[in-house]
Amino acid sequence: MKLQNIIFKILTFSLLSLPALAAKPGEKLKIADSLFNQQAYTEALPLYQEVLEQNRASPAMLLRMAYIQEGLGHIPEALYLLNLYYRETSDEDAAARIKELAGRHDLSGYDIIEEEYLRSIVRRYQLPIVATLLALSLILSALILYRRLKLQHRSVITTLFLMVLLGGLFYFVNVRPSYSKGILMQENTYLMRGPSAGAGVLTQLKAGHRLEVLGREDVWVKVIWNNEIAYVKADFIETV
Repeated sequence: MKLQNIIFKILTFSLLSLPALAAKPGEKLKIADSLFNQQAYTEALPLYQEVLEQNRASPAMLLRMAYIQEGLGHIPEALYLLNLYYRETSDEDAAARIKELAGRHDLSGYDIIEEEYLRSIVRRYQLPIVATLLALSLILSALILYRRLKLQHRSVITTLFLMVLLGGLFYFVNVRPSYSKGILMQENTYLMRGPSAGAGVLTQLKAGHRLEVLGREDVWVKVIWNNEIAYVKADFIETV
């Protein structure tokens, strides 16, 4: 009888899980939101995580995930998600929350500098900026062509301004977000003096510290800690 009950529970759980497993990202998000609204946070979190891994996360979803992770006591994960949210929205309240949460847990590297704010603004408004620069460039090009063909007149200032616009357009079309910070996700992470397990240990840090990232060498991420170059396993750090 006990065996039958166990089998029945397994089958019931499997059947209830099928819709979520088969769902597309948008459908999974709806299911996860429904679970979140019912305060079934631990059930919603894995679905949110799947959507995040598929790069389909919305700012609202990131906030919900951060709320769940903080409630579970997973502070590094909460900070990571809040950093992703800030990167997408430039929300000053999120920046203040990041600082407050990091300070409460004695975690360093969370001073939101002006450069990060500007980078998040560029990321958020990249498409409108490109469209505006393109429109202005086309208008100026038409104006210059009209003056040359109809009025037999050349404007050096207008041409120089067009060159500036085209330079800006080239930059914003080709700019890619460079994530120069990384959050340690593994407890008691060793920072090595070189990109090798045999290199000397510089220090050991708890999860949650945020470091400046300089680059990557194979499975190692090159970082700065207390003005010293160090290396950490890529599996132990998430870039933001």
